[in-house]
Amino acid sequence: MNPTFSDIGEHTLLTVEDQMTNNEVSDDDEMREHFIEIGLIETQANAALQLRPLYRVNLYMIGQSPLFQGDTTTSFDPHTRSFKRDR
Repeated sequence: MNPTFSDIGEHTLLTVEDQMTNNEVSDDDEMREHFIEIGLIETQANAALQLRPLYRVNLYMIGQSPLFQGDTTTSFDPHTRSFKRDR
């Protein structure tokens, strides 16, 4: 578990993960506001937004993203057409 988000429930983290993966319309300020509304504190919302560029270029297995796993993630490798462990 990523220590920054260890006190957040799984449902909330899955919601954040979904927004990071699929929401390409909202800017960072809108995302920050939404994350705070669903229960993250400001420092956690900011930390999540720092990970946003990773979600724009990687497809992660559910629960295996930086929000859940920190630096040890599992993402899809389009070259091998399979999931690979990062780091």
